[in-house]
Amino acid sequence: ANTPKSALGAIAMSSDGSQLVVAGDNRVLYVLDPKTLEVTKRVWIKVNPYEMFFSKDGSVLAIEESGSALYFYDTKTWELKASTKERSVGNVAHAADADLLAGFSSSSKGTTVKLFNIADAKEVASFEIAEKLEAIAITPDGKQLAGITKSIKTDKEKRTKAPKELKDLARLKFEQQNDEKMSKIIWFDAAGKVGVQVESWYSSRGNTRLAMPTAAAVYVINYSNKNAVVPQKGEVSLFKLNNSYNYGIGVSLDQTQVGTGGLRNGSVTKLADAVNGATFKIDSLPSWPEYFKGFIVAKDGTAYGVTTAYRLAKVKANGEIEKVVPVF
Repeated sequence: ANTPKSALGAIAMSSDGSQLVVAGDNRVLYVLDPKTLEVTKRVWIKVNPYEMFFSKDGSVLAIEESGSALYFYDTKTWELKASTKERSVGNVAHAADADLLAGFSSSSKGTTVKLFNIADAKEVASFEIAEKLEAIAITPDGKQLAGITKSIKTDKEKRTKAPKELKDLARLKFEQQNDEKMSKIIWFDAAGKVGVQVESWYSSRGNTRLAMPTAAAVYVINYSNKNAVVPQKGEVSLFKLNNSYNYGIGVSLDQTQVGTGGLRNGSVTKLADAVNGATFKIDSLPSWPEYFKGFIVAKDGTAYGVTTAYRLAKVKANGEIEKVVPVF
């Protein structure tokens, strides 16, 4: 199951930008005016949301809840259309152009991957992958999937410490190459046929999201901000985004951009130019610190982030904060 975010942590925008919704641990779905960010409707959804996704035509909203189940809502009536069983599918990835969701559940025997059509809320495929996955990706056209396994212990005799002179990404690369752990990145199609497999010294641990604009490479983004690009052909490379720890991670519908954030700060980044992401920081509230817990990024690079203080921030592609509002 997914760990609840203890926040206003789920957010989604329709592909045409006309619908914006957020939801949090109070189990309320808030329907917002995308222009004013004012709440226009509140829906009691009963479940604790984790991530949310609109169908291509905006008629259905799929909610991945913390119990690893999917709930599908009609966006005209906000009535529940269908749902899956708890612990049946989680860690969901979105193929926006194909109107598909891909998610999985793991056991000691491996991973069960399931695909759902969002518009009609129906399961369209189910198959087994022998390895135990940590995260999954699906290209926007829905034709190619990839997964990264949980870290696997290698046969190295002992962990080797990095030389003191190594700094930043060079140091991180040495540590990853000598930490007695690795991961597999596995590409497969929508029927479960396994293709390319890369055994990588890079292994991702904790709050991992994948982006895959095309099948050529997978971008791995995680909480620790020790991220990687894993191509089907070529060397694995590391990158850091221009904020601190990634408490919140959100991928654009075309999967070319990400919004990430931590303690009041964040960045909006085109993955093809990961070192030049625009940074931002919202105002400080009194009392307990505020963290970003979820993001979406629109086509024009505008990012929307939600926080543990039940606030919603709208940030321009250049990092300029346009508006921050409480949602209640």
